[in-house]
Amino acid sequence: MSMTARLHSVNGLAIEIGRDRRTVAKALVGRVPDGQVNGRPGWLIRTALDALEQHDRPRRVERSGDEVPLGEEQLRKIETAAKLLESLLGRLSLEPDLELRRAIVGRHGHVVGDLNMLMEQANSTAAAASRPLLEWVREAVIGEAIAEIITACEWDSMVVDRLNA
Repeated sequence: MSMTARLHSVNGLAIEIGRDRRTVAKALVGRVPDGQVNGRPGWLIRTALDALEQHDRPRRVERSGDEVPLGEEQLRKIETAAKLLESLLGRLSLEPDLELRRAIVGRHGHVVGDLNMLMEQANSTAAAASRPLLEWVREAVIGEAIAEIITACEWDSMVVDRLNA
């Protein structure tokens, strides 16, 4: 047997590596094939193992039993939610009409809760030593966003008026 690397189809890789064919196929999505096998895309075992390593990384639990590295998908969701929140706050700051600002918050205010939930999820799977800092950051970001929304919608003056009544 020669010592040259061979190309394999998804099915062949699944057999060689001992993983489910669907998992191997999912891990290889977006990977450029190393060549062709019988006219179909083919990959080297090393390429497939690297793809599976990256695919499995967010799901792998470390030795402590409760720490999971933040996955790229989780980071992407947090970044997307943060951009949506920035956009919401920007729209509120540019809108001169109070009722329209309140309507905007009514339609899009959920982004604050979405970001809060995503940050809580990330914190719950982070290394124990990082959790206090991540919790502090989450509270600061969400608290500041809520404060800006309350001020933009002039709900703070409504509360004060009701307390003084």
